[in-house]
Amino acid sequence: ATKTNARAPSQLAGTIRTDAGEPFTPSHANKAGKRYRYYVSRPANGEAHAVNRRWRIPAGELEGLVVRAVRDLLTDARELRAILTAAGIAEIEQQAALDRAEQWAHQQPTMPEAERRAALRAMLARIVIAEAGITITLAIPALLKTVAIDVHGAAADATHDITMPGPSLAASRP
Repeated sequence: ATKTNARAPSQLAGTIRTDAGEPFTPSHANKAGKRYRYYVSRPANGEAHAVNRRWRIPAGELEGLVVRAVRDLLTDARELRAILTAAGIAEIEQQAALDRAEQWAHQQPTMPEAERRAALRAMLARIVIAEAGITITLAIPALLKTVAIDVHGAAADATHDITMPGPSLAASRP
């Protein structure tokens, strides 16, 4: 769970895992009066870390990367059209959805914080961190709802993966 009274709540808490299935939890360190937020991998049920890997990823970097990836998807007409088609959205509705998606993506930075966080949390099914890269899995029904499309045609468990190869973050393995 995230703390609602924190200055910068950990908006991705509960959605991040390693490729070995280990969850990440929010953490922080204070140095010279400045607070540094991280997501840290934790072994499940007190077990040892898989393959002796432990991740500590700066929270702001990961959150920014996820927001940019979602915004990029919402402004990529070709990719979004493929998602809409796969979800069974009629061709006649697709252009309006593309327009709303682009509008939402551009308005997102100025939206009220709570509204923006709620929409992002609803869209995120999971995030998997691996040596090879990061996979952000989005829930299609929530994505469609964000762009004001009736989700009657989309399967409740339909997802879309955004994959970013390579070390995209300044992660450390203490």
